[in-house]
Amino acid sequence: MTSESIVLTLVEASVPINWRKDRGAIRSPSEGARLASLLQRMATSGAVRPLYVTDRKFTVTATIKEGPDGGCRSQIVLTPTAPAQDKVVVAIKLTRDATGMRGKLSVALNPTALLVRNNACVTIADPSSGNEHSFPSSAPPVNQQLFSVGFYLLEALSRWRGDDTRPIFDVATRKEIAAGNFRISRLRWSAKFESPSPVGFLRVLPLLYGHMIPHGGSYIQLAEYRGLRSDFSVHAGGDRLSAVALRKLHGRKPLYSVRFSADNVVQPRTDVNDLTVASEPAALSAINVDIDVHTDGLRQMIKYARNRRPTAIGLNKSVPVATTAIAPTSHQLTVAIGRLSQDERANRTSLARWLIPEIVNRVLRFDILT
Repeated sequence: MTSESIVLTLVEASVPINWRKDRGAIRSPSEGARLASLLQRMATSGAVRPLYVTDRKFTVTATIKEGPDGGCRSQIVLTPTAPAQDKVVVAIKLTRDATGMRGKLSVALNPTALLVRNNACVTIADPSSGNEHSFPSSAPPVNQQLFSVGFYLLEALSRWRGDDTRPIFDVATRKEIAAGNFRISRLRWSAKFESPSPVGFLRVLPLLYGHMIPHGGSYIQLAEYRGLRSDFSVHAGGDRLSAVALRKLHGRKPLYSVRFSADNVVQPRTDVNDLTVASEPAALSAINVDIDVHTDGLRQMIKYARNRRPTAIGLNKSVPVATTAIAPTSHQLTVAIGRLSQDERANRTSLARWLIPEIVNRVLRFDILT
């Protein structure tokens, strides 16, 4: 596997669900009812045996909150038995529309933590060659699996329980999932960058974006001028910042969210007026960066890829297409990510080659602010 610098750590995906029973199966519950039944059974009856995912052993617990329309919200927690590994939390939302015939299933989870472990790249071997795909962050087969893993996990949980042999998804839904014709509402990539003073870097950000500048006969913060909203988290000891989050908005809708943080270790107290940190522990030599791309940001990614090579994602550049008209489906994003990751010679590289400069320079404007 070619070295990677970013890891996919969150996928929020949704697929339409049928709540209408088939005419020829009067006694058979609908697809939505089967899903609701599975989630209810998982929340009300304890697990009798461990669940294995890619040879990793998990214990499973679940909670559920039923909705008035027959839908529900559920949270499934997979706790690895191996030490020093984080839990995998799967958030599920099942809805039903006003007609009672259709609905939507939404699943959010960290696919990397499920399949491998936190902050580790998921690799998949090419069936034809047996070799691992290079640059997993932009490899279509890898992203296809990661984007859909939440739905396949529900199927695996249904088989694992063994108390209902019926498939939870209709044939048509399984085909849509396999083809990548389901919506992606948010993706998160995480990275780690070396820094001589991560805590000092976090201290600079509030000063930088909180700077007041003249605008329209008054003064506004630089963050507001750049269309950003900022949020700061303080360490439990109250002596330093633990994280700084910046959110890029388009109107009221979020495009990108970027969270900078340092490792959560004991940090020696320093003068609040001193932006440098003396004798900083070696463990604090890196900055953790989480980049969330929301629905409208995903649409922008697809549009950027279309402008580079329209036919690559099935769009005609000669016909203007509004960003809001682009559907951020798994298939569209898989192809768009592959295209955005190409270098000048059209060779596929890591997604970090495009994503990091896009966020750091075009969104946060570090290129001109620093």
